[in-house]
Amino acid sequence: MQTVRDRDRYCRFPMCGCRSFPNYSPPTVSHDRHRGAGGNPSGDRSLPDAMILLCFWRHQDGKIARDRKNLRIRALTPTKNRGPVAFEIKRSALVVPELLRVMADPETPTSEWVEVARERAPHELERLLPWQVAVLSVLAEMNL
Repeated sequence: MQTVRDRDRYCRFPMCGCRSFPNYSPPTVSHDRHRGAGGNPSGDRSLPDAMILLCFWRHQDGKIARDRKNLRIRALTPTKNRGPVAFEIKRSALVVPELLRVMADPETPTSEWVEVARERAPHELERLLPWQVAVLSVLAEMNL
């Protein structure tokens, strides 16, 4: 886990507001496949390539969080989370008053999972579309 903390340094979720809140808890290591109650005797779920650093809000606590299964991270290269990833949110989780106008925009994808950002390298985002900036700006307020 320390390898992942050293590699990612801070929450990888794009435009995350967690660093703006000084009393917020430190980032946590999130596993691609949850270890479950039995732990991980084989160790295959705790390899650094299969883990990513997220703030507690995007990992577990927020209304849109990985453990709530409405935020997912998709590796874009064979290096998995060591390389660039795409961040996808379940469209139904984005149907909230703050985002109704954005989600109604014809430029916004209508698929079940919506890619809100894509990295070209860890912590380095590809160019964002206006609707993606709008979504990430609302999420940066750490209310959702």
